[in-house]
Amino acid sequence: MEAKATKRVVQLDGFDEANEALTSKGVFFLSGEIDDNVTYEFTHQAFHAAATGMFNGHGMLVVLNTPGGDVQHGLAIYDTIKMLVEGGVHVDIFGLGLVASMGTIILQAGSRRLSSPYTQYLVHQVSMTIGYYESEEVSKGEERVAENRRLNDILLDIIGQRSGISIDELKKLCTKKDYWMDPQAARALGTNGLIDEVVVIPEQIKTLLGAKRA
Repeated sequence: MEAKATKRVVQLDGFDEANEALTSKGVFFLSGEIDDNVTYEFTHQAFHAAATGMFNGHGMLVVLNTPGGDVQHGLAIYDTIKMLVEGGVHVDIFGLGLVASMGTIILQAGSRRLSSPYTQYLVHQVSMTIGYYESEEVSKGEERVAENRRLNDILLDIIGQRSGISIDELKKLCTKKDYWMDPQAARALGTNGLIDEVVVIPEQIKTLLGAKRA
């Protein structure tokens, strides 16, 4: 008796299908608060695309719209993009709407840092959550503050090295306040800017629209 082959059917919902269609063209969305779910989804998609040759013949466009989020998860995304860039993938990151906090760090990983005309940018120092009723020993509090200062210097150094502004100057801009910028101010930050260029439509999106009309 012959064994019948079992066919496995994977059903995708409308969002998954749309997402897959875009990632197959090198267009990735990174939006919402940066947490473990967003980080896993983005890094998984990026490495899958690299492994399956999706970037052959064209680069990657990351559409970035985020209020920021967890430092460690944001650094994982930053390092993922840097790995792709160092591996020869051209990665454009396109700020759309809001790029704040850890979002400004992730932005610095791109080959080119693009912005829509009205995207708003925020740079500030690392913040920490302290429970209202929580108590701790003085030494523990000092360790926590020291760790946050260490992380703060790492993040500001990433911005400073890419934009050409010193950490001391960045600290002056964002000490005790949030430092907001429109695209023009972001472009003027330091010698190289927080962004490279303001564009209405990234080239990858133009290509998609052209293919749709054809």
